[in-house]
Amino acid sequence: MNNSFLSLFNFTKKIKFSMDKKRTNFYFIDGVFGAYFAKSIGLIKDFVNKVTTKKPPFLR
Repeated sequence: MNNSFLSLFNFTKKIKFSMDKKRTNFYFIDGVFGAYFAKSIGLIKDFVNKVTTKKPPFLR
C-alpha cells in the first residue's frame, strides 16, 4: 500500500473532522470504506504487477 497516499488520506479526514464534528459517524464510516478501497486498489496493483512484466505508467 502507498504510505504517502494513506498519510494524505488521513490528513484530509482530520480536516473534515475539525470542520464539522456533528457528522463524525459519517466521516468515520467514510474513512473505513476509503481505507478498504485503498487497500483493494493496492492488491489489484500487486496482482497486475505479478501478471504483467511490462508495467504501464499509471501502475508504477
